[in-house]
Amino acid sequence: MTEQTVAFDYADTGSGPALLFLPGSFGTGTGWKPLDPKVAGCAPDIASIFDLSLDGSTAVGNLWSGCYNKDVDAAVWTAKTGFVRLPKVREGKTCPWDESESCEGDARANAVSSDGRTVAGFESFPEIAARVGVIWRGNEIEVMRDPYGANWFDGYAGEILGMNSAGTIAVGGQVGPETNEAYMWTATGGTRGLGRMPDNLCYLDWMTEEKVCVDVLRETVANSVSDDGKVVLGSSFGEAAIYTPQMKWMLLSEFLEKQGVLETSRWYLLGGVVAASGKTIAGTGLPLAGSYYQGFRVDLDQVFVCVGKGKGAQTMRVSFPDAMDQQLARGATVGFCPGDQPL
Repeated sequence: MTEQTVAFDYADTGSGPALLFLPGSFGTGTGWKPLDPKVAGCAPDIASIFDLSLDGSTAVGNLWSGCYNKDVDAAVWTAKTGFVRLPKVREGKTCPWDESESCEGDARANAVSSDGRTVAGFESFPEIAARVGVIWRGNEIEVMRDPYGANWFDGYAGEILGMNSAGTIAVGGQVGPETNEAYMWTATGGTRGLGRMPDNLCYLDWMTEEKVCVDVLRETVANSVSDDGKVVLGSSFGEAAIYTPQMKWMLLSEFLEKQGVLETSRWYLLGGVVAASGKTIAGTGLPLAGSYYQGFRVDLDQVFVCVGKGKGAQTMRVSFPDAMDQQLARGATVGFCPGDQPL
């Protein structure tokens, strides 16, 4: 790829200095140049880019043609077409309680397939105060439904945050009875729940003097998925989390610490994405004793699991994620056995 499309700040309106958020492209031969969205905008917002196709020829994001929710559209950019708005499910919809009031929400494209043909993101449905996941294929729109059925958002699933290269798998959040679980969509199977991180809050009941633990309903969202759908990255209460079918959700810092990466106990891992292969993770962390952000990359070609119980337990190094999940299905646990040390 010789040129890639990114977002940057461009501070000049032609009628005096002002801070505007404009998309732009960077090429090794051309340097930075703004991409004109050709819309009025709503200062400082005019257009933004959230994802690129594999060769950088297609970019997706949103456009502001005005300052109302209905004026914000998901959009696709190519050098040939410029910015093209994507259709909405509820375009022109009025509110049931007042037909003079618009219930057309804003929309944004968050992810695009490698070939640029499949786009995913959200459209807001104002009457239920929700960002609903949608997938665009040209002018065709597919709306995400909650695989569990009824929820606080009339049975709709929340926004899509990530997609695989082929555009056949997408991930997001806000499904389940409490709209706090992650989900996965596939072109062949529709949506299915991925669950959430369990999190118990324990305290001493002063009247009974007994320890009481309650589930605080920790919300978990998925934002990145490998090409085969076997590894998902997401977050829970602002911390990066990792998912495989057998392991389910685990905080990324906990997972890495169990693999002998002891440094993660001193870092707050804010989020990450997983490569198409499912074997490389990159993200951002915040050191607990510092006030700066630091990027990180982790290669997970092989990981450690503890096989067996008691004195017969043995630490094994296996490939990730397939062999790890196979061992977990047989009763193994993630990480080193008690008493073992990183090799």
